[in-house]
Amino acid sequence: MQTPDSQPGTSRASQACGVCRGRKRKCDKSIPKCGWCLSKGYHCEYGLPSRDGNSASSTWAQHAMFQENPGVRHPVTLPTIIFMDPTLLHASRIDGLQCFVQVPPVILQFIADFTVARDIAARFFGTIHKWMPIISKKRLYDHYLTPMYHSRPDITLLLLCMKIIMDTLPVESPSPQTPEYHAAKHFYLELQTAGVLSVQILQAGLLLALYELGHAIYPAAFLTIGTCARYGYAIGINKGATVQVIKAMTMIEVEENSRVWWATVILDRFISVGCPGRPLATEQPGFHDSLPTDDASWDIGIIQRHDALLNRPSDAHMRKFALLCQAASLLGQVLSHIATPVRDEQVHIEEAEQLERTMNSMITASESTDIEDYDQIAMIYSTLMTLQNFSLHPNLNSYRNGERKQQAEKALHKLSTKFCVCLPEKFPYLASNLENISPWGLYGAYQAAVTFLKVIQETRDPGAVETLKALKEMFEILRKRWYSAEVYLRLLEAREVMNMQ
Repeated sequence: MQTPDSQPGTSRASQACGVCRGRKRKCDKSIPKCGWCLSKGYHCEYGLPSRDGNSASSTWAQHAMFQENPGVRHPVTLPTIIFMDPTLLHASRIDGLQCFVQVPPVILQFIADFTVARDIAARFFGTIHKWMPIISKKRLYDHYLTPMYHSRPDITLLLLCMKIIMDTLPVESPSPQTPEYHAAKHFYLELQTAGVLSVQILQAGLLLALYELGHAIYPAAFLTIGTCARYGYAIGINKGATVQVIKAMTMIEVEENSRVWWATVILDRFISVGCPGRPLATEQPGFHDSLPTDDASWDIGIIQRHDALLNRPSDAHMRKFALLCQAASLLGQVLSHIATPVRDEQVHIEEAEQLERTMNSMITASESTDIEDYDQIAMIYSTLMTLQNFSLHPNLNSYRNGERKQQAEKALHKLSTKFCVCLPEKFPYLASNLENISPWGLYGAYQAAVTFLKVIQETRDPGAVETLKALKEMFEILRKRWYSAEVYLRLLEAREVMNMQ
């Protein structure tokens, strides 16, 4: 009997099964089960999304969570009550995860067993967590990472998203739209449609948005972070929320919720760093908003009392993530500055100069510490590049011509030169630590390359030629980690061709 995925006249499938493709191992394509899945007792299934991004919709449709059943009324879910009559819940304590959703085999194939799940967590906390610490290590290990993890669809989705954000792109097909990515996007949408409410789903959505940003999947990245912001408002973890669906019971949960919301704010702003003008999905943090506590203490379940606020940081408690939050807040101010209609041009220019002084002070302070925070510095440089890029200020006459335009060009050249100091010396570290590299500096590097390209066009300066060559080499290294580096290389090539015409 021939299956839809089998080749005519054979007893083998036309492509590898989902488990083998997810593990990047050779599959013997036997029907109904390949040899590997048969020996390990895994659920074997063919017809997963292909590497070129085309998905097999029929495979996912087999696992639709809701089947039409004319004889049964659809239940009134908790989210429906929250939005239509929340007063019913005032005297109740109901867990937000009320929809009993089974994890489809298409998802479990990528996280085949408990050992794989623990390996994913260990890798994540050793890499991505260092510069995006939004998942409580203690809570994940103590409460969720158990042999029955797959009974919680939100935890399984989170583990899958933790996996894909760490994976490097395959050499033979460097497309970021992998089977794992497509499966995670489908499952993320299914859980939202099913009315599942949990912080873990929001964390998974943020990792998806980060994946899309780092791999230049647009407009998906912009849309996903907007969805995350709305989801955060829906469950009430934003600052000053009046409706809180997810109630924190411990200080660790309070801190985790705060970090998740800060991550939403960070990504919401950084996605627009190169194209100001679109409205943000999250409100600008207030000067009296608290910054995250010490990262290392939080990892072991200790919440240190501190008074670090956005406008009054405490040096004793300023750690990597808190510094990144500060940088993102400034980026939000820059985006607002550019998008705001100009009523008094002089006041507008003075505001830009104040923002520039503040960011330069942050760079100086960060570079003077024993251990430089490259993530904060990278985001600040990218923000400064946006502020000084006069082509992003179409409403300012003095930016189109005159002295202010020349000042901006000089400032951009100075920034670009400083950004590229000792760049070749950093290549060995970048090449050997790809998993630890965040995407925050890629936009700044691209703007520096565009600046030096313009210098070469005008002056043929040999120093600019060498610096541009070094920047391209850096993109060559980083494109193995983030596909956006490959995109920036192509954009540079397009600019060079335009300059020759």
